[in-house]
Amino acid sequence: MTDEQWDRVNAVNLRGVFRMFREAVPALKARAREKGRARIVNTASVMAFDTDYGLAAYCASKAGVGGLTRTLALELGKLIDRVRTERLSFDRLSEIVPEEHAERLENMLP
Repeated sequence: MTDEQWDRVNAVNLRGVFRMFREAVPALKARAREKGRARIVNTASVMAFDTDYGLAAYCASKAGVGGLTRTLALELGKLIDRVRTERLSFDRLSEIVPEEHAERLENMLP
């Protein structure tokens, strides 16, 4: 795996989540003050806790999402009542994504 490949996977899977949090937290804090609660539900992958050949960057990035989410839960816990990571797998994908889209997503996997 090249540095560029590693960076690309982490840019999408981890930095993207970080940027989303950074932009969302001020609005979530305001909502918590106004309504008494706010929630962040993040999606990662079962591969954050498992692995397979050729998935070093992917698994590391998804584990990073879990770590980032747990840290934010600690840091924001007094204002936001729930911060959690939902671990998704393709066998649960059909619960969330229509079948025609799930098949397309599965075909995108290496």
